[in-house]
Amino acid sequence: MRITFQRGSRAGESKEFAPPGFFIGRECDNDIVLDCEKVSQHHLKIFFDNGVWSACDLGSSNGTRVNGEKLSGIRVLESNDMIYIGTEALKIEIPEPSAASADDSNGVAVKIRPPAPAPEKQARKQEKPSNIDGVKTGSGSSADSVMKRGVNAEKRKLEQLLQDALAEKRKKLTIISIIIAVVANVLIFLWWFFRIGFGG
Repeated sequence: MRITFQRGSRAGESKEFAPPGFFIGRECDNDIVLDCEKVSQHHLKIFFDNGVWSACDLGSSNGTRVNGEKLSGIRVLESNDMIYIGTEALKIEIPEPSAASADDSNGVAVKIRPPAPAPEKQARKQEKPSNIDGVKTGSGSSADSVMKRGVNAEKRKLEQLLQDALAEKRKKLTIISIIIAVVANVLIFLWWFFRIGFGG
């Protein structure tokens, strides 16, 4: 996937990303750092899952828009989609998958196939499948299980970021509530003091 900055502090720049995805926000630990007051510390996650690229807002204060529509939940992205974060505008470009091909002498495209392994080597390969994290990957189903574990890990990471963002909001609201309560008590005390003083 290619990200091109159309508007904002990084207009004209482009960056390319590969699965599993990347984070956008104001903090320096994000893959794309946007130094803008309307961008949250961890604002947006763009990730690759089930063969498609998707976007998810991480509970940002000012929200995210895709093609002018407010992003709510998870949205599948398409090539040429526009993402708006505060004053920043980013264009999404998703390349089409291409099959390996070559031209023969008649100018006709033909698929390149790897040579078939010798029967003896193929038998050895079946006898000794590779092992990743204790799971044999000699079959397609085992490889799929390894891939699913990676996807689940990304989802757990995304959920943790959402929880952290919500916790940060709750903390800010609690501090604001305490400040309002203190100010209100001070005003009540001053009103009572002056009332008693002038009344006496």
